[in-house]
Amino acid sequence: MSSLRWAVKIYYDGSDFRGYARQPTGCTVEDHLIAALQRLSIIKAPSESHFISASRTDKGASALGNVVAFTGEASSLRLGQLNHELKWRIIAWAYARVPADFNPRKAALYRRYLYADYYHGEDLSLMYKAANMVNKAGVVRFKSGGAGLVLSAAVASSGQAVLLDVRVKWAMRGFIRRLWAAIKSVGAGKVTIEEFSRIISGELEFSSFSPPDGLLLLDVALPIKLTVDRYSLLQLLKRLHGKIRLHNTLHVLARIQRDSLARAMASLT
Repeated sequence: MSSLRWAVKIYYDGSDFRGYARQPTGCTVEDHLIAALQRLSIIKAPSESHFISASRTDKGASALGNVVAFTGEASSLRLGQLNHELKWRIIAWAYARVPADFNPRKAALYRRYLYADYYHGEDLSLMYKAANMVNKAGVVRFKSGGAGLVLSAAVASSGQAVLLDVRVKWAMRGFIRRLWAAIKSVGAGKVTIEEFSRIISGELEFSSFSPPDGLLLLDVALPIKLTVDRYSLLQLLKRLHGKIRLHNTLHVLARIQRDSLARAMASLT
């Protein structure tokens, strides 16, 4: 049987793993995915299968649309079977046959990231200005290292949250989290617009990073058409609905505990 190369779009919750890239601990996204492919005899060694990820997300960051590519002996892919082997902790939900030399990292037209943060009353108009400056700059370079080619950046508010929506052609590790920390500092009055301009041009030092749990790799745009696996997509939707219900329940319980402790504190005075 001749070898075939596949591209697969995957979802994962970064809090379930100890990072993305392979590590000796074997507890990363790549580790679990490669092990599952090997157990199903789809691939052999990662080097032989030319296993490549479009993006190696920061430790703790999540993805809805990261893409991996590998070469194996399988004449067809059954994503449901792969997801079952992964215990649905990583969910492959779209796939495509690709040329033998396909590299999702190099082929990516752009990567779209979202960073979601709690709104603490920052000046949104200043944050909009900062995002526009990023759009005009294109290439953003931080003085102490870290750079990215930004195709678009926008800040938006949604209820109690504020979002950064950014598309990059390429970006170094931690770039999005540092960029958001800088934009948020502008809104909080800790950094002026003039200082922000010098920060993104690499003239002024800025070393803060936002936590990784607010970062989502929403999509990797590729010049290929992927086929969506209906069953896997439905299971992913169920998982996300479950996360929303759990979050809402935990939010209610946390408020009950907070109010109870507030009453207890008031009784002490």
